[in-house]
Amino acid sequence: MLATIRASRITESTHTKAIFRSLLIQQQLQIIRSLWSSRHIATYPLPCVRAPSPHGVTSGSHEAAPVSPAVWEQTVGELVTNGHVTGPLAEELDKDPGIQLMRKLIWKFRAGAIVKNLGTLTRLIMIHASDTYLETLLYGYFRQSKPQPFASEECKGFLCYLQKTASAVPYLQDIIRFEEATMQALATQTNQYVRFGYNPCVLLEAILGGGIPAQLETGSYELEIPPSAMPEIAAYQV
Repeated sequence: MLATIRASRITESTHTKAIFRSLLIQQQLQIIRSLWSSRHIATYPLPCVRAPSPHGVTSGSHEAAPVSPAVWEQTVGELVTNGHVTGPLAEELDKDPGIQLMRKLIWKFRAGAIVKNLGTLTRLIMIHASDTYLETLLYGYFRQSKPQPFASEECKGFLCYLQKTASAVPYLQDIIRFEEATMQALATQTNQYVRFGYNPCVLLEAILGGGIPAQLETGSYELEIPPSAMPEIAAYQV
């Protein structure tokens, strides 16, 4: 039930307090503008990197060549994403501990996106082998691919990588199809249907419980996946 509260009138004291608060705010804004206009803007010279000597020896009198911000940003971007970049600037920047920190943060961000969106698949891998094996697969995928702007693209790339490198994981292809259909349902906001040669709910419940069934009774089933972040899936025998 919505209630409407109406003020009958504004008392003189309340009006005076409102004006006083307004004046205080104006004074504070003027102080902030004054501080902002008088701030000191520091300027920094462009980074310089000495060009290598043709004889392998750097002369002490050789002047350093300035590096443009664009080149510096591109080099840093390649270094933190495990790109292939060489040269004096890359060698110098690679020694900075901040590069290692950024690599670690990017790794955790990418891994988090995959584990969050491919929960059933990553759980299956850890149950089959270990969390160390999952980390090994993630490292391998990240080494050969650049970070993707969207989690869905990151997950699709990882699924393609698994099909080539993790074929020993039981039920891998079926769970990949399940994950692909789940992402498609979320993207299109339409129900998706996946066929299985057994009751998939038995497998999914086992994975959720931390196990992998040794054998599943064969049959013809269709799994319905609705467009929900936490789908209530249902399998129908056909």
